[in-house]
Amino acid sequence: MRIEFAVTLCGLLIASPAFAQSSAVRETIPVVEGHGLWPAQPAAARPSDPLLDPAVLAEAPLASKCEDWRISFDVGLPTGLRLQRRIVDSNWWIEGGIGTWWVVPYASLCLRYDWAVVQRQRNWVSIRPSLSATVVPIDTTVGGGFDTEFVWTHCWGDRFRTEMGLRAGVSIMSHRGRRDADFKTAPVPVLCFVFAMAF
Repeated sequence: MRIEFAVTLCGLLIASPAFAQSSAVRETIPVVEGHGLWPAQPAAARPSDPLLDPAVLAEAPLASKCEDWRISFDVGLPTGLRLQRRIVDSNWWIEGGIGTWWVVPYASLCLRYDWAVVQRQRNWVSIRPSLSATVVPIDTTVGGGFDTEFVWTHCWGDRFRTEMGLRAGVSIMSHRGRRDADFKTAPVPVLCFVFAMAF
């Protein structure tokens, strides 16, 4: 009987520090909401960093509907300005642009779709494919093409957002001279940096 009592007492003495240590480790392990073995931290205990805001599901139309206009400044091929307007209450946008390919001026009209692939409360990444028509005013040159924007957007308030990203694609331009034999068609690359404001 004394031997059994001594063994039990030793077991309790050995287990007590281990239990205390496991509790301390449990308190120091960072908890991710919705995962792990222990309850999530309350919302007030989490840092409120707008660049690390919690993820939400993307819905149509894109994010909240706080912006209906965008002004985009492109640097590269081409370099110019584009004004974009949301169509009714959807993810479709129509845009008009002016600028230059190198030193050749152009004007364009485009239909673009806005698709948020990674979305948070104040930050999201979008892919925006489009179809466009282009004309060179000083020459009998017209064309059509497609391009895609890869854009990161940050929301600074209820009615103002900034964007930056990359735009890539191609336009097929056709030139007709004074004779039918002078008709030429050539691809023109679209590759530029995009800086925009939405409001």
